Amino acid sequence: MTFTNNIEVDECQQVWMYVIKQAIYDATFGTVKTQKPKPKKWNPSKATSMTTALDAHNARHWFTGNSKDFRLVCEWAGFDPDHVRQMVINVMTECNQYLPEKYHFKGGV
Repeated sequence: MTFTNNIEVDECQQVWMYVIKQAIYDATFGTVKTQKPKPKKWNPSKATSMTTALDAHNARHWFTGNSKDFRLVCEWAGFDPDHVRQMVINVMTECNQYLPEKYHFKGGV
């Protein structure tokens, strides 16, 4: 099976890649899409169909907390946990421009 960029991965590895992908989506309130176009400003009126603040909080904590679970999921997906964490912190910070200030990622949880 291929995941992205025609990289061959087995089905189990692909499942863990999707776990990380969903956590990124949750951590950014759904502002990060895997495909273009560039995301639009987050609209709180559509919150019922989007990630909740609690989902975002939990996902952000998962990425920044460096837990054993986080490290295992990254390894099972074939990724370096430290690289994933830094990349996602950068993405969460960049997504602040699309979110109301009260939902901004401030480097912690």
